[in-house]
Amino acid sequence: MRARSSLLAFLCGALSLAAWSQQYGVYRPWLEVKIRSYQMDFHSKDNEFSKGLTWNLSDTRGRDTDVTFFMTTEFALEWSLIESRHDFMLHDRWGNSSDVGAIKLRLESFLFQVHYPTENRIKPYFGVGANRSTVQTYFSAEDWLYGLDFSGRGSKWGWVAQLGVDFLLRWNLVFNIDCKYIRNDALLQSVRTSGPSKGRTYGYDLSLNPTVIGFGIGLRW
Repeated sequence: MRARSSLLAFLCGALSLAAWSQQYGVYRPWLEVKIRSYQMDFHSKDNEFSKGLTWNLSDTRGRDTDVTFFMTTEFALEWSLIESRHDFMLHDRWGNSSDVGAIKLRLESFLFQVHYPTENRIKPYFGVGANRSTVQTYFSAEDWLYGLDFSGRGSKWGWVAQLGVDFLLRWNLVFNIDCKYIRNDALLQSVRTSGPSKGRTYGYDLSLNPTVIGFGIGLRW
C-alpha cells in the first residue's frame, strides 16, 4: 500500500511537471518504465547484534521495477522499488551458527538523475537520492537471545547513489544496466517473551548497505 501511494505521488508530480513543460513550451517530457533482474550483495558482514553475537543476511537475486520521468534529455527523476527476502543468520563467539528465520526487505528509492548527452545509442547516467528501507521479520531467536521474539515492521530513511547506462534498441525500447549502492539501516523490532521484563519491546538497527546490480528492458512513451 505504501509503495502504491509513493508511486501515485511520483506520477502526479511527474504529470504536473509535464503539463507545465508543454504549456510553456519548455520541453516535451516522457516516461520510461523498466523491469530488471538484479543481484543484491551486502557489505555489512558479521555485524554485532548483541554481546557475543554477530549477524549477517544472505545475498539474493530477484526483479525490481522503476519509473523514470525525463524532464529533459539530460535530467530525470526516478522511483525504484526492490522487494527481497533473506535468510537471517546468527553466530556466537564459539563459532556456532544458526539460520533463525527470514527477513523481507522493501527498498524504495527516489533519485535525481543526470544523463550524459551523446550522439550515439549509448546513454550513460548517474543519480543520487533518498531511500526508505522497510523490514518485515519472520523469525524467533528465543534460544539465542533469551526469550526475544522478532515480529513486526520498521522503516528508516537513508541515501542511495546510482550509475547506469541505457542502450537504445529502438526509439521507445532500451536495454538497461544499473548499479545502486544503498546506505541505510533497518529497524528490527522484538518483544520479550519471558522473564521479569516480559512484554517489553526492543529495537535494533541493522546496517544493510547493499549493492544492487541489475539489467533489464525499458519502454518509453
